[in-house]
This record gives sequence, C-alpha cells and structure tokens, in this order.
Amino acid sequence: MKSIHFTIAGLASFLAVTSHAAEFESMKSALENALGKPTKVFKKKYAVGGTEYDLYYSKDDKGNPTKFASVQTAVFKPDCTHTWVIGMSAKPEVTVDEIRVVEMKCVKATEPARKESFLSQFKGKKVADIKSLDKSIDPVATATYTGIYTTDAVKRSLELASQFKP
Repeated sequence: MKSIHFTIAGLASFLAVTSHAAEFESMKSALENALGKPTKVFKKKYAVGGTEYDLYYSKDDKGNPTKFASVQTAVFKPDCTHTWVIGMSAKPEVTVDEIRVVEMKCVKATEPARKESFLSQFKGKKVADIKSLDKSIDPVATATYTGIYTTDAVKRSLELASQFKP
C-alpha cells in the first residue's frame, strides 16, 4: 500500500466541517495537536467493518510512526452530526491519547459529552480494550447516543491503527 504525505494545512482544505454545526476546533488544529505538531502528515487507508477510513500518522527520524489520528464522524438522524479526531500513541502499543471534538450539531443536548470528565475515560485505552469498552465507559445522562457514538468512534480508531503496516 502506497502512503501519501502532505501538510496539515493542505489536509484541512479537504476536510470540510458540516455547515450549521458548532465548530469547537478547526480540523487543522485538531490533527496538528493529535499528531504532535509534525511538519509532515502521512495517510493510509484501512477498512474497519467493511468501510474504508483514513489513518493519519507522523513519523520519527527513522521513519517509524510516532502518533496516529483518525477522523470519525457520526450522524444522528435526521441531521445532527459530530466529528472527532481520535489521537493515539503508536508505541509501545497503540493507545488513545486524546479525543478532540471538532464539531457538533445539536450541541445543547450533547454538551456534556464534550467535557473532559467524559472524554478522559477513553485515555489509555488499547486495542485489547475494544471488546470491553462499551461496559467500561460511564454514559452521559443527557447525551446517551453521543456517548455510544463516541465509544464506537474510539473502537474504530483503535482497530484502524492496529492494522498499520509501514
């Protein structure tokens, strides 16, 4: 599989945020922060559950991945959307470092799911935690579906990063 490299600024122009949604952080900023502010970003595609996703990553001087990032979006019918950037360490094993909320439509109902008290539950989760993740995360009372979709986004991101091959 051929990898592609580009700048974060170039990437941000390709990833538009849903209109009429509250943007909390630009895609450019979320990816830069999740990847440790690299000068170059690389991307590969992998499938999870039959759907292809982009896996972004930064490299060290020897060409080994240091950080991974996955852009995940959920659509709540009829028209609510959320977009997250899931940042992960590559070594010693794939581990969730952070979840950056890029945008949310229908923000008022889902505001608690943006809080650190909810998002911090995912920090340190590894590929081995995927099967038990649903039971290990405390839900958000007023944002049940947001909690479920955030958990699903983290699970997909871990599975995606676990497929990485240089």
